[in-house]
Amino acid sequence: MPSYLLKNRNGNYYTRIPFPQSLRLLGCPLEIRVSLLTKDRSEATLRNLVAAHGIKIMMGRLPALLRADSHQPTTRFRDLIAPDLARLRQQLRSSANGLMQPSPLPYSQPDDVSAGACCDSPVRTMQVQPPLEPMQHLDPVITVPKTMGQLQAEFLERKSNEKISPRSLQQLQTRTAALIQGVGGGFFVQALKFRHVDQFVQELATSKGLKTVREYKAACTQMLSFAVQMEYTAKNPFDQVKIRCAQPTPRQRWEPTQLRTLFSSVNFTQHAYSNVDDYWIPLVLLHTGARPAEICQLRVSDVMTQDNIACLNITDEGEAQSIKTGNSRRLVPIHSRLIALGFLHYVELRRRQGHVQLFSCTATGEFGEWTKSFECRFSRYLGKLGFVAGQRPTAYGFRHTVIDELQQRDTPEHAVADLAGHSKIGFTYRHYGKKSTVQRLQAVVEQLDFSDALKFVLPHRPE
Repeated sequence: MPSYLLKNRNGNYYTRIPFPQSLRLLGCPLEIRVSLLTKDRSEATLRNLVAAHGIKIMMGRLPALLRADSHQPTTRFRDLIAPDLARLRQQLRSSANGLMQPSPLPYSQPDDVSAGACCDSPVRTMQVQPPLEPMQHLDPVITVPKTMGQLQAEFLERKSNEKISPRSLQQLQTRTAALIQGVGGGFFVQALKFRHVDQFVQELATSKGLKTVREYKAACTQMLSFAVQMEYTAKNPFDQVKIRCAQPTPRQRWEPTQLRTLFSSVNFTQHAYSNVDDYWIPLVLLHTGARPAEICQLRVSDVMTQDNIACLNITDEGEAQSIKTGNSRRLVPIHSRLIALGFLHYVELRRRQGHVQLFSCTATGEFGEWTKSFECRFSRYLGKLGFVAGQRPTAYGFRHTVIDELQQRDTPEHAVADLAGHSKIGFTYRHYGKKSTVQRLQAVVEQLDFSDALKFVLPHRPE
């Protein structure tokens, strides 16, 4: 079994040993490369003997392991060799003063080995990455080594099962894929350290804006938090990453003067709209704090009564309906101002006319976006009213307005979270607290008072 001593471009020495034909037929790659953890050639020559001997012992055990595991997926190969590679690294670390006889070490899982090339990979060379920390103690809690590629697949499957929106799922896939591309899909999750993710964020900042960098970091943080929960790693290295920059500009809410300008315009005072959606959707958004997509996708049947309180049912049960997270599924009481303006009469008209959808919005595009047609019309209308693009609040700004108004009224945060469809802050409320009752949410909704801005709005009286 020949072995070859190699030096990479950084001056680190590796040993390269081909797998025999008998093992390649069982699914092994053409060869294996193991870092000798040194840049000194004389020391590398001695360590090469230790590495070659250890790999020969490992190869001797592989036939029985691979045959016994032949009914398992081929990705198990990397798990089979991981303990031997971990022991070999420890032997190389211990051989700094010369050649030593390899001795068995207690089983430990690798935290710095790449499984990028295994029998299910088109790459036919397996290379063991140099250790991330020369004397790192491995966490015994981590019993199943997972690669970054495996982690991403599990994470996205979990999020898909949570029924998040297709757009949100695609964003998570794109943003976490950037990290996978940076470190390699075969990189072990436990090997991911602060310096890796810090470098990833710094490189990201050279080509993307700060807002985008934060979004990528948030997605990767979420994925690594999932890894910690699943005990694939002990710590989330993204928790230590700080993006030092100027204070981000908060999302714009609608200020009182802006609300007066909008709701004193002809769409609301003279019913001069071409589509009645342009009258009702802004009013509903302002009095619910819901996301625009949640309102635009409502069905007539989603207007219901619970405990004698008229409510909007935010759900993903209808065709093409979606919600952002599981917390988004909720009942939102209908504000008395909406009822006074004739909202329930409008709902009844749509029901009598046989419509399924409450508004004329339809799901369009790859991600089934419900808001596109309304937001295009709304944007044009704001331009006609003198609102400058890029400096004006948007349809989503009604949500921020509602939350800000409730915050200024010292409304309990858990009640606002239930109304807005957010997860609760804190372990106790999140894990043990029940959702607020519709009676409680009605009291929260009725705290919203925009009567000054809406004093010229003409009620809608359908024929």
